Amino acid sequence: MKKTMLLIVSLIICTYGFASKEKYDFDVKHIPDSLKKDANAVIRIYNISYNYKTPVTATEKKSIAVTVLNTNGVDYANFLESGDKFRKLTKVTGKIYDSKGTVLKTYSKGDIKKSAYSQHLTTDNFSYYLQVYPPSFPFTVHFECEFEWKDGIILFPPFAPQPDYQIAVMEADYSLQYPENTTILTKTYNQVQELPAENFKGNVIRKWNVRNLKAIKEERFAPAINTLIPIVYTAPASFVYEKTQGQLLNAEHICKWQQELNTGRDVLSPETKNTIAELVKDATTDREKVKILYDYLGSITRYESIQLGIGGFQPIPAAEVCRTGFGDCKGLSNLLKAMLNQVNIPADYVIIRLSDQEKNLDDDFSAFIRTNHIVLRVPLPGDTLWLECTNTRVPFGFVHNGISGHNALVTTEDGGYMTRLPDYPDSLNLEHNQMNIKINADGSAHVQVEKNWHVKIYDQVYQLTTAKPTEITDYLRKEISLPQATVSQVSLDDNKSALPSLKASYEWTTPSFGTKTANRLLIPVNAMRYTISKLKKGQRKQDIHIKTGWKDTDLITIDIPEGYEIEALPAHVKHSCAFGNFESSIVNLGNKLLINQSVMVHSGEYDVSLYTDFVQFIEKITEIYQSKITLKKMAQT
Repeated sequence: MKKTMLLIVSLIICTYGFASKEKYDFDVKHIPDSLKKDANAVIRIYNISYNYKTPVTATEKKSIAVTVLNTNGVDYANFLESGDKFRKLTKVTGKIYDSKGTVLKTYSKGDIKKSAYSQHLTTDNFSYYLQVYPPSFPFTVHFECEFEWKDGIILFPPFAPQPDYQIAVMEADYSLQYPENTTILTKTYNQVQELPAENFKGNVIRKWNVRNLKAIKEERFAPAINTLIPIVYTAPASFVYEKTQGQLLNAEHICKWQQELNTGRDVLSPETKNTIAELVKDATTDREKVKILYDYLGSITRYESIQLGIGGFQPIPAAEVCRTGFGDCKGLSNLLKAMLNQVNIPADYVIIRLSDQEKNLDDDFSAFIRTNHIVLRVPLPGDTLWLECTNTRVPFGFVHNGISGHNALVTTEDGGYMTRLPDYPDSLNLEHNQMNIKINADGSAHVQVEKNWHVKIYDQVYQLTTAKPTEITDYLRKEISLPQATVSQVSLDDNKSALPSLKASYEWTTPSFGTKTANRLLIPVNAMRYTISKLKKGQRKQDIHIKTGWKDTDLITIDIPEGYEIEALPAHVKHSCAFGNFESSIVNLGNKLLINQSVMVHSGEYDVSLYTDFVQFIEKITEIYQSKITLKKMAQT
């Protein structure tokens, strides 16, 4: 009996031990120190398996485990996946582990929430999500899930296991299975290894992997993260998508499919046609007609995102947008195109990436994967216009920062092509300050300012034209490098030309413009310039990437307070290097000082070996801006 009981107990212990044994050992001791360096989180497992069964069906399996090392990595522990009518979550399990790899909590599909709120007005897109609350650091989460794809497949899931700076990856694998005699397009970036293809029961299996990716330390003026991380894009050369067919071989094929989606959606009502004719009847040039209709579009519509099924690619009919008064980038661009067609002005529907980081799209299917916006091209003789139909507050003829210099797919009647939008010379991106400063003997001051922002700098601040007065005042106050400054008498003048500018006229006062001693007064050369925050000295990993060049100029007049004279002035400085140039001069006019300063920074990509020179360039500018003028109290006679 005792032997029997011992046997039963042993079986229970063995069975329990076997059942509770984890498939993976997530003890953090298994993470190499080299991957912990500069990392907020380490991706332990990143596995995507995609089985493309037919042009309209597929299954996707994902297994992702992330060890979070500190608070900055917490967001990478959450479960977040997108869904729509084409992609449905069917299975999911999850676990949280402590630093030793012990399970703290488990999750099932019932714990996953489905978003009811969307930023889109009309959409079948939604999110599956679960927010994970950290027990203590470090901890690990592991989610495994499956998706069913149906009703058409235009693009496969991309493989991009390293999502951001400060994230390391131990191992990541991508497996793509598809029927033989199916042409699949692939594009890899940044050293992703592809393994030899396999054949299995009439299917081709292709695999890619990466191992031991160190965290990329985030550095000022570094390239966009997508240019540094490994990525694999895959897609079928020919596709079926909600009863439409197309090809993704190159820009011409992509645009041809888009043109087919747009066909017949440019019909306008008789009332709208009559209104258009009345609006442009006195216009003398095509450019004037385009401007009238661009402004009219803004007056009768507002932007709302529409993402229903193929509506993610196909615009709502022009007459419907006109009737309801709202549309997304597709619908609004298509409506303006229809309006221009009514007055015999041709326009092209343009597919582009709206981003201030990513602009260099390739002339193939990977471009289509990365696009997310529509604008309109109007090729007038000698003057091609690029119009942002979602926001007609963008000045007419101005190519805003989100699209300037970007590659784009231009859809024409016969297909289409890839082109690059125009960009602006760095010298046009100007911020100019003109200041008249009256300093009192106690160090207080009253300052009159006229500030002008031009072109790309304008694009960064034009939202001030619709901001509340307190918001405008707060913004201007933050640009003053002195404490206790009070801004008042603000007025704005918005020049909405093709090379736009915004002028702010205002006053500010401070009780502490100068630092007063017994018989001296130290005053700043330029209290309106914050320099670029200090760059770290020493070793740097990434090349220097200055996305947008700019020019800052300042003309400052300072009235010297009665009873004071100039004791010391900073010397005239002039410096040029690969990154730009600057100059500063101060002229003594007796009872006034005239300060003239100019800084030019060139856009471009510079080799990391020049980093020391770049730091010195910035430090010299800082030294100029932070220099002081010494005034001395005159001896009484």
